[in-house]
Amino acid sequence: MGYLQEPKHKETEIEYHKTLTKTDLERIIKEVTTTHPEGSEAVMTIAEMLKAEGREEGRGEGKLEVVKNAVREGIEPALIVKLTGLSKKEVEKVAREMAN
Repeated sequence: MGYLQEPKHKETEIEYHKTLTKTDLERIIKEVTTTHPEGSEAVMTIAEMLKAEGREEGRGEGKLEVVKNAVREGIEPALIVKLTGLSKKEVEKVAREMAN
C-alpha cells in the first residue's frame, strides 16, 4: 500500500499509522517531497511537530523516573511535586504503583 493512498477502511488505516517507524516516516517525507514539492514545507512542519512531541514524551518519562527515585529515597511528596512540576495526584499514583 502506498503511504499517500486514500484509506479503504479508516479504522484499519488508523491502526496502521500507529505502527509507523522512523524509517516509514522518512519514506513518506521523501515520497511527498519528490511527488509534491509544493507540500515539502508542510511535511517538514509535521516532522518538526512529531520530533517536539517525542521530546516532550521523553521529558515526561524522565520526570517519572525522578519521581520513582525520590519515592525510593523517602522524599516527601510535596517536595517531589515542587521539584518535578507534576501534580500531587500524579506523584501519589506513581508511589502507589511502586508499592504494589
